[in-house]
Amino acid sequence: MSGCLDDGRVQALKSLCGSGAQQWVEMITYCCSCPPKQKFNLCLGFTGTGNASILGATTLSRSAYGYYSPTKDCIPFVSDGSLRANGASINFIAVGQYCASTDQAHYLYVFTGGTGKYAHAEGAGTITVPYTGQFEPEIWSGTLDIS
Repeated sequence: MSGCLDDGRVQALKSLCGSGAQQWVEMITYCCSCPPKQKFNLCLGFTGTGNASILGATTLSRSAYGYYSPTKDCIPFVSDGSLRANGASINFIAVGQYCASTDQAHYLYVFTGGTGKYAHAEGAGTITVPYTGQFEPEIWSGTLDIS
């Protein structure tokens, strides 16, 4: 089954697929540890819930790793994590950046398989995180093939 991540949970948004964007309302934690032997000094954990037409109710869990420098507006980040739905998970990796001047993060993601019925999940797209307060909407637009 192929489809778009397309049911806007909090507000209606356009997606790359043309029918809306998936949002997860999330909680950011500043407690996760950075991977050993990496040059990251800023490591964040994210969890949230949402609803996607192709998956139904979902739970998001991801980590983001960056290197903060007070002299740079934009900080590069790498991220990894999973979406859980229907007793299985879909894994992803992402690269992007957070810019202080816009107070937003933007990523490009790729699904890298998963577990159970999502073991062969594929797809790609964008993630936008407009930082507006304690509970952030994480907006995903792109494609997902779970066949």
